[in-house]
Amino acid sequence: MEENTATPNKKQKRTKYDGTMNTMHTADPLSLLPEDLVQHILFFLPPRDVARTSILSKSWRIFWNSLPTQNFTLSYYHDDRREDSEATSKFIKFVDDSLQKLRGQIAKIKSFCLFISNYQQNLCSCMDDWIGLVTKNCIEELDICIFVISAEGVKRSVLPQATFLAKSLSVLRLQGFTLEDSLLRGDMMLPCLKILSLSHVHLSELMTEKLLSSCPSLEEFSLLTSRVVNLYVPNLPKLKKVEADVFNKIQIEALNLQILDCTCILSELELNKLHCNNLKELRLSSPITNRWIQELFDKFHFLETLHLKSLKRCQWAFISTHKLKRLSVNLDIYHPEVLHIDAPNLKSYTYQGDIVPSSFHMNTSGLQFAEIKMTATSDLDISWFLKLNKYLGMFHKHDVLALVIHSDVITFNPEEWTDIYTPQPCNLDRIKIIHISLTIFSNYSALLDGLLCCALPRTLQVKYGSGCNNKLIKDFHQQGRIQQCSFNCNFLCWRHILKDVKIKTQSYSGTEAEVVEQKRVFESLQNLEYGEQVIFEFTW
Repeated sequence: MEENTATPNKKQKRTKYDGTMNTMHTADPLSLLPEDLVQHILFFLPPRDVARTSILSKSWRIFWNSLPTQNFTLSYYHDDRREDSEATSKFIKFVDDSLQKLRGQIAKIKSFCLFISNYQQNLCSCMDDWIGLVTKNCIEELDICIFVISAEGVKRSVLPQATFLAKSLSVLRLQGFTLEDSLLRGDMMLPCLKILSLSHVHLSELMTEKLLSSCPSLEEFSLLTSRVVNLYVPNLPKLKKVEADVFNKIQIEALNLQILDCTCILSELELNKLHCNNLKELRLSSPITNRWIQELFDKFHFLETLHLKSLKRCQWAFISTHKLKRLSVNLDIYHPEVLHIDAPNLKSYTYQGDIVPSSFHMNTSGLQFAEIKMTATSDLDISWFLKLNKYLGMFHKHDVLALVIHSDVITFNPEEWTDIYTPQPCNLDRIKIIHISLTIFSNYSALLDGLLCCALPRTLQVKYGSGCNNKLIKDFHQQGRIQQCSFNCNFLCWRHILKDVKIKTQSYSGTEAEVVEQKRVFESLQNLEYGEQVIFEFTW
């Protein structure tokens, strides 16, 4: 008999005799276990290991995929500062009943969201139990927002340590907690966490650093209103976005960071402490100087988007770069004497302020969109409208002028307009009246004359709701129908060149605007709902 010397196939499945020694068959012992026993075994495993068991056996993989995905959204609103034991007891029972299915069996939890508007001390032990229960399972997203309002003010609950045992977490959002330094042990990690958001959370600088270091897969980090003096962000290779409010300094070692949104209340953002040279977007509220602005573009060669929320200490600002594509400037509080923008590749510009810039220069040949958000608090006289006209004239016809007006006096006379200066109205895409707060004696016709002498918009949009806005809509409708000019003007004012005006209404949901028939205008304006937009469409 010839001996078989062939080499065994390493990929061949293990075989087992069936006891009769006559036949052999493939066996998978794990597949033979009862489903109840499998579930019992999984219940005692860490959540991350539970997910890994799906590769052990085909039947276990089928069992894991067959588990239903749970979503929990639980809210407790209690406006009264006094404790309401009955309402609290009902809420506790409601949550316990909702989570009952998690006791004694394994589950996949997509999200667990808990909001408590008035956190009370008798909820403390319950919170520990609820968080511990959900984190024993494979949970992806944990979102907990609590407030404690008492005679002593706002207090914060201590976050249960079980939170950091949820190895499967990918999103963690916390609001209203205290994170003690002893909470996170050295061996605790959140290996799957991608998004970490902390708001109104009390924690030390040491705890912040330990927490970030335990999240190697972190992509987005937010730390807002948490009274942190200094913030240190280690080099997390996947971190792309940081949003933070600090009192003093920020140091970032994350080399691949692309978006930084930060507020430094007391000091200037130190550029030499930012080791993220691939930064593409910066949103900043911090005391800065013009020298700092120049150093910013020298350091970050890939910066395309810049939002300056404050120009404190900056008497004049000179922004010169070929890389910048989007620029936003907020001058609500601090106003530099000179603002000079030399950015030929700039595509979008947004300005927000309560004054018209007195000295403004702009070289932006590639500009495609500009939005001017004005909050007018001073008297709207002829000088104010002249500055507005000069400012708007520096942009293209794609501009949007958004106005919030809080003024007691509006004095505009087209005859004075021609006596002082003969400006040319610029072309705008849209004027949007967001909110108006005027006295009952305010001259709405003067506001209309002033705006339309400054610019000839394609549309004028007003939100229906407040009394002043509603009166303005009706006044605009009446004035728009009058095309004869009663003023002794030396130029063709808007009344001379207006060919036609259509009125449309648009619901607050943003659906397509509907044209209002001329004979039904009055009726339609009477039946508008709060938040609807009235759109005047002009043909010049």
